[in-house]
Amino acid sequence: MTTFRQLSPLMASVLLLTGCPGPGAVKLEPIPRPPGVVARVDGEVEQTALALNGGQLLVSLVKAGTGERISNATFSLVGPTLGTGTIRQATDIAFGPLIPGAYQLRVSAPGYKTQVDGNITLEAKQTLERTITLVPEGGPLTGTVMAGGQPVWGARVILGDAWTFTGQDGSFSLSGAPSGAGTLKVRKGGFQKLDQAVTVDGAASLGTLSLSAQGGDRTVALVNPTDSFGGSGKTVSSELSGLMAELDKPGDRLARASNLGTAHVRLLVSPRTTPDVGAMQTFVSGGGTLIVTGEWGGFGEYDPEAVNRLTRPFGLAVRPDLVRISGRTTQSEWISAGVNPVLPLSRDVSSLALYTGASVMASPMATAIASTGASGYRVQALNVGDQTLAAAVPYGDGLVVLIGDTSAWTGSHVSQAGNRQFMLNLFGW
Repeated sequence: MTTFRQLSPLMASVLLLTGCPGPGAVKLEPIPRPPGVVARVDGEVEQTALALNGGQLLVSLVKAGTGERISNATFSLVGPTLGTGTIRQATDIAFGPLIPGAYQLRVSAPGYKTQVDGNITLEAKQTLERTITLVPEGGPLTGTVMAGGQPVWGARVILGDAWTFTGQDGSFSLSGAPSGAGTLKVRKGGFQKLDQAVTVDGAASLGTLSLSAQGGDRTVALVNPTDSFGGSGKTVSSELSGLMAELDKPGDRLARASNLGTAHVRLLVSPRTTPDVGAMQTFVSGGGTLIVTGEWGGFGEYDPEAVNRLTRPFGLAVRPDLVRISGRTTQSEWISAGVNPVLPLSRDVSSLALYTGASVMASPMATAIASTGASGYRVQALNVGDQTLAAAVPYGDGLVVLIGDTSAWTGSHVSQAGNRQFMLNLFGW
């Protein structure tokens, strides 16, 4: 008589997966999501006490014509609270809590036109649901930007709500552009503007786009030179005197502006109060470059919110935190930061040496230009990994840059690592 003993479920599974004979071949297939089932993720929002009684925004993406839900997209939420997010396998995203007010949402997904919804108003404690309909993109468009027979590195190529930067060889690939007729814009500091009429109907090469150099020097001015910096009678002007003296050297096509109104580049340093936001937006939209530097959250009379009231409309904010590098036990206040190698800011710059800096919250519509790498972490934020320390975003015809440190360009610190050259590259960008 043969006796059979029942195998445990675990042992049976092992035998089946290792190829032991069974009742037949078993093919494991992914379980499809039932129709109508939504997978939602939470976006990242600024942490502020003002938003504790705020509202929530729930966003779904669908394909035009079919209503099919779309995943794999990035979101930039701009308004009283800054929000960012990415969905990979999910279909929906939630942002909250958000300070009540008017918001603009920018959505980008591979193969689709970049969509901007600027008609969102959120009330206190309201949960607002929004469905964004995406249409297929018209491109992508490729080409090369040249000037005087040389490639132009770091030029901004813009069509509708889509934009990109040119590489070191002047080439670009622009995704997310709309179909039909439009005006392609190319912008770069030190060069005249280029506007070219295009008709987008599928992937196309635009060939070579030629820029002409502007005459004269590119001028720089401090927005708040008389502001106190760190106490003890120090001012922004006195602390950045070494950096600004670099503009007096001949041959680099950079110079000090005679006044703020004539400057191509405006540098706002660790402000205590917020300058006129509308005036700054007009300056940037018209082609100016605005560089804003912050500090770690507890520095002197500096107010992170004075920065963020200005930079939030551009999709940037400095966090009131402190960044460190894991494993560094001596001179831990110094942060070694890498510079984005695909941008001209990295020319002749191997790294930056920032001093007690803060992290920058940058929406996906912005580009990180300096970061810590995987060894970075935010003190008291339970956040370990690559920390963005500086970011840039085009706005209109101009550019906005936010940096989470000022001390790197004060006194003798400007001579550390690639600090001086990085800022000069930034002035020329």
